Amino acid sequence: MAVLMVVEDHVVGFTQEVGIPSKCEDFHYEEEMSCQRYDASMTRSSGRELSDGRVFRGATSSAGEWGHTTVALDGRSCRCGARGCLEAYVGARGILATYQLARDAPSDTAIDERLALEQLRVRLMAGDEAALHTVRETGRYLGVGVANLINLLNPDKIVLGGWAGLLLGEHLLPIAIDEARRHALTPPFNRVSIELCQLGTDAIALGAAILVVEPFLEAGGLPQKSSTRKVPNRSGQPDS
Repeated sequence: MAVLMVVEDHVVGFTQEVGIPSKCEDFHYEEEMSCQRYDASMTRSSGRELSDGRVFRGATSSAGEWGHTTVALDGRSCRCGARGCLEAYVGARGILATYQLARDAPSDTAIDERLALEQLRVRLMAGDEAALHTVRETGRYLGVGVANLINLLNPDKIVLGGWAGLLLGEHLLPIAIDEARRHALTPPFNRVSIELCQLGTDAIALGAAILVVEPFLEAGGLPQKSSTRKVPNRSGQPDS
C-alpha cells in the first residue's frame, strides 16, 4: 500500500505500492511537508522523507524506512532480518501470511501476490471468516503505523494507494482510521484527513513522469538558459 501525506499544501509521500505522483526522486520497488514528504507502500512498506523538496537520506542513506518501524515486540520475522516490522503485517506478503495463518494453511513463498489478494477480496465479499479476520488484523496494524506518522509528522492529509491498497482499501480504511484514533494524539488526529488515492494503480508511474517534465513546467514552457561557461582560447579570449 502506498501512503501520501500533505502538510500545509506540501506533498509528503510514500511509494512501494503506495505510490504517489510527487517530486520524490526515490521511486523504488517496494511500495509524501515546507516540505516534508514521505513515500511508503503496502506491498513492501518503505519510504523517504523530504525536507524542502529534497530527499532526506540520513547519515548512511537509510532514512525514512517507515515499513521497518516496530509495531510488535518479538513479532513476525521481516525480510530485513528484524522482527515485528510494520511491513511484515501490512505489506502484500504480510497480509497473505496473516490469511494463511487464519486458514491454518501452509506458507507459500512462491505465491502470486496480486492473484492471491484478489482471491482474498472475493472471499472477503462472500463473508469468509478467515478473510474478515485478515482484514481486521491488517487494518489495525496499518492504523498503528498511520498513528505513528500523525504523531511524528503532524500531516494535514494521508492518502492510501498502490495496487494492494486500492484492492483492499475500502475495507481497510475504516479499521485503520479507528485504530489510528486510539493511538494518535487527539489534536493532530482531529486535523488530519485520511483517504484513498483517486489516481489509480498508475500513480507511481505518473509521479515518475512528473520528474521528467517538472523543470519544463516550472519554467513556464520556456527553454532553460544554458549555464555553459565560455572557455578562453589560447589567446586568452573567450571563444565566440
